[in-house]
Amino acid sequence: MSIRRLEKAERRPRSANCDGPEHPSDEMNFRNFSEALCSVALEDLEVAKLRYRQHMDPVRCAVCISLVLRHLASELYGERRVLRIRGVRWLNFLVRTSSERTFQPHVIETMSAALYAEPSNYELPRDCGFWFQAAERWIRDQAEKPAHITVAG
Repeated sequence: MSIRRLEKAERRPRSANCDGPEHPSDEMNFRNFSEALCSVALEDLEVAKLRYRQHMDPVRCAVCISLVLRHLASELYGERRVLRIRGVRWLNFLVRTSSERTFQPHVIETMSAALYAEPSNYELPRDCGFWFQAAERWIRDQAEKPAHITVAG
């Protein structure tokens, strides 16, 4: 199942101001939906791993990981907000919305090079497993956050 299919799923609307749930029962329903989104994102990340093992291309790998995270972030933080974020600001957003241990400097540097730099100017990693680990930690961080928490962007 992909995030796109979940987007069409019925869910209880959040409060009109989108700052959080109006009632405690809304929190539980939204929290479950957030956890479901994170679960789907983890499945999509597994598909990206399988594709990476087939092509072993770090640029395609970085793009796949970024797309999985961007889809989830769009659902959790708002599509209009996330779609405005590009380039290094996108990677900084991931850093700000995760725990300290998630996106270490070497992850950001190498992923930034794969996503935004001329590949011939950088030596990209041969094994992108640490990118998948960081992405998985970021997704799990999101599942642990209260649904009404937002990060200034």
